Amino acid sequence: MACSESSVSNPMTQASQQGMQWFTDYTKMNLQMAQTATQMLTPVMSAWMSWYQSLLPSQLSDLTKSTSDTLMSMAKSAMCDIPSTTCPPKCACDIDWSAYPGEIRKSTVKIRNTSKDSIEYTFVGKPFSHCGKALDLIPEINTQSVTAAPGETVSVVIGVTVGEQFQSGVAYESEVLVRGKYERCIKIKLSVACGCDDACSFDQGDIPYRVRPDNWYKHFQCSEPCFEAIQPGRTTTGVNGTDVAGVKS
Repeated sequence: MACSESSVSNPMTQASQQGMQWFTDYTKMNLQMAQTATQMLTPVMSAWMSWYQSLLPSQLSDLTKSTSDTLMSMAKSAMCDIPSTTCPPKCACDIDWSAYPGEIRKSTVKIRNTSKDSIEYTFVGKPFSHCGKALDLIPEINTQSVTAAPGETVSVVIGVTVGEQFQSGVAYESEVLVRGKYERCIKIKLSVACGCDDACSFDQGDIPYRVRPDNWYKHFQCSEPCFEAIQPGRTTTGVNGTDVAGVKS
């Protein structure tokens, strides 16, 4: 008859494992208690050493301060300092364009592969939009994908032609998704300038008046013109020496 291996474990082995687990938990608990006590005593030690230094002469105070700094450094090193890092933003970079209707804008984006593996990057453009209204137009990309070897830097050209779909004086937003081992994006802002020739505009009609109090003890107010009225027939000399009718000097 063939013998099958027994599924019952050795009681001595189980007891040994339980003992080792208890010792590990006990050690962790003591370490946590020591760290907590060190954190609680650190401000007390700092305050006591500051008070003690104030009672000593300057030379002894300097020596005590040096000793205090050493003790504080030892206390801090006794605590478990876990280094922390931050994640890079999902938006890798921003492109800000300003163009007139009919103009073309292009920008070159460079991507460096920091992996030990070759990576194929694919690019997906999103429609330009303004105030939640999307246009049927996405950024122009000279290639849909590119492969970069480890440590290699690759380039892609992103552009736009400001056609009739864009309105003058409006700022549009878009983005290009860059997909490799994970996804990041390139944000795009396009400000379409006004194609008109107006350099400035303002209102000028009737003479405006301002109201002001007429002395505090009279409790009256009076109004006066902001500009002096031009008298008909008056002339003044222009920049080129000619007389300009109706303009006050």
